[in-house]
Amino acid sequence: MESATPPPASAVYLRCHPRDDWAVETLRRALEEHALRLGLFPPAVYIDNGISSQQAAPRRAALEADVAAGTIGVVLIPGPWVFALDDTAARRAVDALVSRGCEVVELPSRAAPRHERLALKPATAPFALSPAAA
Repeated sequence: MESATPPPASAVYLRCHPRDDWAVETLRRALEEHALRLGLFPPAVYIDNGISSQQAAPRRAALEADVAAGTIGVVLIPGPWVFALDDTAARRAVDALVSRGCEVVELPSRAAPRHERLALKPATAPFALSPAAA
């Protein structure tokens, strides 16, 4: 009997400026629930609340280090804007995670349920998505 490959370790990343505890908590819960719907283990949480995209973000740096070390394989975000408000800079941040072998998954919109993956690892994901998420 073959054993299924376990899902990769996942993480949630949030940055909110100015500081907004309510919004961060609401998004964190939504992202954690989305991770579970995708069949992932409960994600590690990295939050830079009150940190501008123009400032050094210590939790983002810790996330990037964990991705580079291979500890995190999937990062869930509400949108690329958590990395930067500038679209080009946000895309560069997503691309940097992907270049290290990480998959970046955006939270689906409530208005139009969908499973949107911003960037996939070059190889096929090593785990099966649940039917509800596919």
